[in-house]
Amino acid sequence: DTGSLFRSARSGDGDQAGEADDLEALFEDDGPRSAVGEALGAVAGTIPFHPIALSVPGVVRLARDVVRCGALDADQMDDAAVAMTDFIRDVVSERVMAVMVREPNTDALPFYAPLANVCGHLGCPLVLAVDDGGDLPADASVFRTVYAPAPRSGAEGHRLDPAFWTAVAPARLMPAEPAAVFAEVPTDAVPETVQERLALLRATG
Repeated sequence: DTGSLFRSARSGDGDQAGEADDLEALFEDDGPRSAVGEALGAVAGTIPFHPIALSVPGVVRLARDVVRCGALDADQMDDAAVAMTDFIRDVVSERVMAVMVREPNTDALPFYAPLANVCGHLGCPLVLAVDDGGDLPADASVFRTVYAPAPRSGAEGHRLDPAFWTAVAPARLMPAEPAAVFAEVPTDAVPETVQERLALLRATG
């Protein structure tokens, strides 16, 4: 997940609110680009035979949580999405199998079409992760797959509840029907339990 890398790039500004132009500058900053490249290289070296998915905060999430520049208008969302496209083009390696965008604002989704095209050329489809309680977009055609935290009409993928890794009855938190599954392992999860739950996912997939 690249969110923490973007936050680190803005850490020198403290709690100062930024402007929409700062969002584009964030994607052009050499710091996050170098950090993401190094992280991808380290992961590829640690698990050389496993594909990698790159998770990126959406432009509205970055504006809200990192740059703190307030709401974006359509032109600003478009400009930021173009800057994100250039960023992804530069950092994605051949080991990246998918790029996941976490975008809370469905109004921003059409502006990801250029990024979807670039990801297609790079061989790593663009997918969307819907937040807990978030609305499913009426049109998410630019994304290969939409992952929602619970079974919903229009979502091809299932985001596992983080409690899956600690629950006594984890099967209850799994999708009732076969589906593409996206899961994030909590940093404090017990390694042995994680292995058991991964085996459960493989057995039912």
